[in-house]
Amino acid sequence: SAQLQSKRREARSRSGLRTKQLVPAAEQEQEGCSSVPEPVVPPGSASERRHINFAATDSDYVEDTCSTAHGTTDSVSWPSCALLTTVTDPQVIRSVAFSDSGGAVAIGANSKTLRIFHTEALMQQQPIGVNDLCLLYHHPRYHKGSIYCLAWYGDTILASGSNDQTIKLLSHSPESDTPYSVAGRLDAHAGTVRDMDFMRDGLLVSGGAGSLDLKICDIASMQLLQSCEGHTDQILGVSAVSERVVASGSQDQSVRLWDIRQGGQPAQVLWAQAPVSSVSSSAPYIAAALLNGCCCVWDSRNMSVKYTLKPHSDECRSVCYSPTGEWILSGSYDGKVCLVSSQGPFWREVCGHR
Repeated sequence: SAQLQSKRREARSRSGLRTKQLVPAAEQEQEGCSSVPEPVVPPGSASERRHINFAATDSDYVEDTCSTAHGTTDSVSWPSCALLTTVTDPQVIRSVAFSDSGGAVAIGANSKTLRIFHTEALMQQQPIGVNDLCLLYHHPRYHKGSIYCLAWYGDTILASGSNDQTIKLLSHSPESDTPYSVAGRLDAHAGTVRDMDFMRDGLLVSGGAGSLDLKICDIASMQLLQSCEGHTDQILGVSAVSERVVASGSQDQSVRLWDIRQGGQPAQVLWAQAPVSSVSSSAPYIAAALLNGCCCVWDSRNMSVKYTLKPHSDECRSVCYSPTGEWILSGSYDGKVCLVSSQGPFWREVCGHR
């Protein structure tokens, strides 16, 4: 909209509005270690797991019934799944994100460590050792706190959010051998940054604790453009639905759809049966992970619930649509990763963590 474009032009020409301007990489390297406390994790709890498994699916489909596919008695075609490798960290791994092309994968942890691997070796779809992965970037103290979320803008910019209340941007040119370098920092949040996603034209949408607002920032000017108010508890999930609509899920048990042309007001509110920990979208559908172990899918065309199912025995903490929109992956504190069909209320466990 004209109003949003005007705000973006103003943000590029002025500084000191509601967020700090770009912080030079050299200055950030001089910053000391954090005093941000790490989250307290009960010994032996599911959230204490400190590794990430990479698995492959292919076109070799297998026919299965309700003995392994839950929620339906009909025969279902499931893609096969095989473990390729495992990456570990001394502390809990909180975030994983593939670049838009799938050529790189970023991993963030409670240890404040950020690593980026090249995925070429994984594309062979054969089991490999972690040492066979090409490490593109490694920083043991990338943030002052735990790295809660990661989001790619194409293959060239990686955004990371932390409980140090900052968002950092890492840039790289895939066409050259230029190393990854810190491009800047956003201080738009007053609490933990829990999730984020990129929209068109370099707009970064993020949410978390603190003010409970959804933040829309322009990474070109490193300025905050909008604060979207409406949630009454911290935002745990963010997903871009279209070029102008973004979805946010919160502990207030709602998923809110925001039209960035409407000046920060929610266009629609979808109510869930439990706090929402994660959201993902594949037009016209929106999936949410709920802390009661359920997954809920809405149809955004008529704002109706398509289905709700419970694939997990503990909190469902993450959902993600496949690139084709055919499948949804869900992860939980019960240690299971489940594959959910986007067309019907049935699922199967595909892999798990100890």
